[in-house]
This record gives sequence, structure tokens and C-alpha cells, in this order.
Amino acid sequence: MESATPKLKDIAQRLNLSVGTVQRALHNKGGYSRETQELVLREAARCGYVVNAAASALRRAPINLIVVFPEPKGDDRYFFQYVWQGVEKACSDLALYNLRIIRRYAGPGADSTLKVLREILCEPEGSVQGIITNAFNEIDFQQEIEKFSERKIPVFLVNAVKETSKGLYYASANQCVGRLAADMFASFQDNRPGKVLVLGGSHSNVRQAARVSDFYRVMQERCPNLTLIEAHLYHSREQIEALVCDYLRAFEDLCGVYAVSARETLAMCEAVAACPCKERKLFTVGTDVFPELLPYFESGVLTASIYQYPVQQAYTAVKTLVNHITNIDIGSAPLKFPIAAVFRSNASSFCGEALLI
Repeated sequence: MESATPKLKDIAQRLNLSVGTVQRALHNKGGYSRETQELVLREAARCGYVVNAAASALRRAPINLIVVFPEPKGDDRYFFQYVWQGVEKACSDLALYNLRIIRRYAGPGADSTLKVLREILCEPEGSVQGIITNAFNEIDFQQEIEKFSERKIPVFLVNAVKETSKGLYYASANQCVGRLAADMFASFQDNRPGKVLVLGGSHSNVRQAARVSDFYRVMQERCPNLTLIEAHLYHSREQIEALVCDYLRAFEDLCGVYAVSARETLAMCEAVAACPCKERKLFTVGTDVFPELLPYFESGVLTASIYQYPVQQAYTAVKTLVNHITNIDIGSAPLKFPIAAVFRSNASSFCGEALLI
């Protein structure tokens, strides 16, 4: 009669294999043939053996994941407060895997992140099991990421232009942000000529550049009557606000403003609120959703904004690396994320704890 609770040694005895081979086959650790693993998996399924992930994790050394993002303060808090929430939520949910999150703060640009990554590369081998950070397109950044691959350290890049899963390299992305913004403008406009101010983010930010490019492509096709004016003042909210006010005063035919980043979205709202446009309907579209925007949704200053699921992207980053490092299937997660058009009626739903996984 079979044991009520089958054990590794039971499977090993039936198959005339060592306990070590059975354990490696169940955890996909290597050192056996494909036929042997299939035999072990079939027998485990037949007798109802369940891999004890918790016990396996307790025997494992701590998994040290270094997470490099801007500190959620000042203008960096609007988007990154939710990224860090996703990291912490994943750490809590996956605590049984002996997971340790090491925060390393960097500025929003590639140079600051690059400096931190180089410092991490100087740490003793074996002290770091995985890296999570922002995606950048600079050659120096890509070269540093390759150095982690050479050390067999997996890297997950959040908020990339394209999702990727290749060897030790992962990236999550949400596409079509610029196209969705253009679709909203196209639905609003009434074929009259006018101008749209595009607050285009940082020249060096490949994600923001992609949004601008996609926005232009769709607008030129669907709204050829509208003239697009592009501005790049990402690092100075005061200059952004002054520019928006100047354009509102100077151009009576300015009918819309599109902001490709969170900080530009808030600056746009503050400027429009300070320079009310009498007798003019101004269509405004921003990027990301956070509590500071709610009054502008309510007053009609902000028409819409585009939510990028930052909590879910960060959560997926942690989960994917834990999956990779432990070789325990804890459920795969998609690396391509949707986007959501947010208006006054649903804005508050995208700001609270309910967004946590």
C-alpha cells in the first residue's frame, strides 16, 4: 500500500534512482537525461507528490536582488512611488523564497543609474543574485548590463521600449502610449486648423522619444489640420509651466497639450489652471496617474491621462527573477503590459492600494 504522503525516497526506490537525481529532476537542476526527468515527473504525478517549495526555499541561501530606481521623492515620486510599491508587494508575497531586496537609489537619467551599476559590479562575486532597474538605450548602459550576464547574474529592465526574454536578460514594456494619446486627440478634434503643444520629455529618454514619435505618426495621418509644436524642458517644471502659459497667451488657436511624462503632466495642469482659457476648449492628455492629478481631473483642466501599470511591471520583475534564480515555477507573468485611458470618472481608481497585485 502506497504511503499517504509520498516522499522523494519513495520515488527514488521505485525508479531505482538516487534521491539526489530525483530532486534535481523535480527542480529542473540538470545533471540527468530528458528521459530520466520525464520518468521522474510521471511517477511524481502518478503518486501525487507535490514539490515543497517552502521547504526548498528555507534550505536556500538568501536571494539578494538589487533594485536601482530613483528615490520616490520630489518630481520622481509621481511614477516611481508605484514602482517601489510593486517591488515591496512582490517581496512580501514571495517571502518564503528567502528574498532580500536591496534598494539603491539613482537619478532618473542613464548616467546616474550607470554609476550605481558600476559600483555593484565591484561587489564580491556571489553577493548579488539579480538586478532590477530602468531601461536605457545608451551604449555604455548596454555594455554594463552585458557584464552582469558574463557573471551569470540575471537582469530585469522595467519600462523598456520592447518586451524581451532572452537568457539572463528580461525587459517589460507597454507600447502604443503615444498612439493612444493621438487617438484621443483625433476623436476630440473637429477638423478645424489649430496647434497642439507636445511636451516631449528628455531627449535622452528612449521611451519618451518613442511616445513622441508614435504620437506624431498617428496625428499626421488622422489630424493633418493640426500643427504640432514640440518642446523639451523635462528637467525644469518652472520652465514647463512658463512655456505652457506663454503659448496659451500667444496662440489663440492652441487647442491641445500632450505631456509624455508624469512631471510634465503635473506642470501642464498647474500652468493651464493658472492661465484659464476663456472661450477656448483645451484638450489635455497626460502620462501616468497619481493623487496630485485628481483635482485637475475634477476641474476639467486635465482631460485624460494614460496609465502604464507601474506596480504590475515592478511586481513582475521581482517574480520573474525569483523564478529564474530558483528554477521553481511560481507562475509566469507577461512582459508586455497594457495601457489604460483614464478620465475624471475612473481616475481615483488608479491611485490607491487597490492597484496592488
